Amino acid sequence: MFLITGNPLTHNLEASVYNTTGLNNQDDPRDTCPSALWARVDAEAVKKHYNVLGVFKNGPRVWTLDWGGLPVGTERDFNGLKTHWVATLKLPKDVDLNKRGSTAYHSTTVARKSQMGFDKGKPIFILDDPEGNPWIMQAYSLIVDPNLKYDSLWAVG
Repeated sequence: MFLITGNPLTHNLEASVYNTTGLNNQDDPRDTCPSALWARVDAEAVKKHYNVLGVFKNGPRVWTLDWGGLPVGTERDFNGLKTHWVATLKLPKDVDLNKRGSTAYHSTTVARKSQMGFDKGKPIFILDDPEGNPWIMQAYSLIVDPNLKYDSLWAVG
């Protein structure tokens, strides 16, 4: 969940990022953003409640990494969906808060102190940008396809 603040005239925007990792589903720690809870979150209501410029429901997502350490801050409850603050994200200057996907595949600066890793010998997914720079996928999204599974990532692309 991104709570977006800043100056819309200068396009200096940032998002406080809230993440569900480790919360909401003790029976299945990989599914910490159950679809029933996610569906109850009303972005407009959250926007009004926190008096922010915008709210982006950036998920649900599923980690592809094998391990991680995620220092967390304040816990927030978005209509039953428990989250922790995990980062501050500077949004690209050309982001359009009214256009879905306007931040997709843009480099951004994230202020966080997390550790993430992949176990030796296990698969990783490398994505190449138009300039030929490789990026390692850390998570995949269920926004477009809620039925996407890890095993089917090899066929995506």
